Amino acid sequence: FDSLSLPAGTVLHTRIAFEPSEPDSMIAAWIYPSQPTLGFTFRIIEPQFSLVGEDASSDVYIWDNAQAAERVFLAPDVHYAATWREALDHLRTTTDLQQTVWVDDSSVVTALATDTVSNPAPSTLHALQVEPNRVSIQYTAGTPGIIVLTDTYAEGWRATVNGVEQRILLVDGVFRGVLAPTPGEYAIELWY
Repeated sequence: FDSLSLPAGTVLHTRIAFEPSEPDSMIAAWIYPSQPTLGFTFRIIEPQFSLVGEDASSDVYIWDNAQAAERVFLAPDVHYAATWREALDHLRTTTDLQQTVWVDDSSVVTALATDTVSNPAPSTLHALQVEPNRVSIQYTAGTPGIIVLTDTYAEGWRATVNGVEQRILLVDGVFRGVLAPTPGEYAIELWY
């Protein structure tokens, strides 16, 4: 739908059937209100899905991806991408999407470049509470990096980290993230 005009209030439902022909296949959808924003993206690294449930009468099938990323994770390898398109282009050659991320703030990359940890302690998500306009995260970072929430980035979201307001980073051209400058405990509140 490159140029689709619908009356106000119209709801458009889209069903996508996707069978990847090779690893690293990707589908994506964009929404163009006034500027391009990424609505969702789905990348197949190695298609290893197993059917866990189905209702043939309603044509509903539930698949499990055993290799799916956690909804919240810490990425210690952080790089700068000036635009969301540039970040998406880098994902094609990024081998570990949970270790390496691309952010829209070069000062964050500079700050993290000096703080490398050779044998980091494990990072752990302790609590995740999601409401329509609020997300609360309790996280232990074993190394400096970006704590990533794999929910879609949108202007208007705000965040505090350990009670101090912090800019939300655009991660990998689509997700939300916050800086964890040192190993330690983080209480993160995001709200819209």
